[in-house]
Amino acid sequence: MKTARVFNTTFEISLRVILLLDQADSGLDGQTIHAVDFIATYGKAFDISANSPNGDNPYMYCELGARETLTKRALRNLVVKGYVLPVATGRGFLYRTTFAGHRYALSLDTGYAEEYRKAAASALSLIQERGIESVISAIRKNAQRTTSIG
Repeated sequence: MKTARVFNTTFEISLRVILLLDQADSGLDGQTIHAVDFIATYGKAFDISANSPNGDNPYMYCELGARETLTKRALRNLVVKGYVLPVATGRGFLYRTTFAGHRYALSLDTGYAEEYRKAAASALSLIQERGIESVISAIRKNAQRTTSIG
């Protein structure tokens, strides 16, 4: 299947997911992966980096719903390819990189990948400090404030 699109695709998200999972010290659930990716991508808006790897975007919160679906697809693709291992827990699945996934993440050696790795590490620290529920609540509040009419 050929595609003319590269941005906002399952492929793009899977590249970022493998990079962020490779930065994590332990397995992450889908909700945390989604939040870390969003925060890391727009790091400047969350005061975790001087720049946002994907640039500044006044409509960034409009991407939340579509990104959640793309993140689920990206995780599924990474599991099928053997780059990510899902681990069943009492509260759902946690995802972590396999050895092959770690090698793949290391092969992504570009300026963007390095900037994203740093932003992902900062986003993971933010979530560790504040807790995932608090961070997601803040994202939702900001999304409502910036996307409301009138």
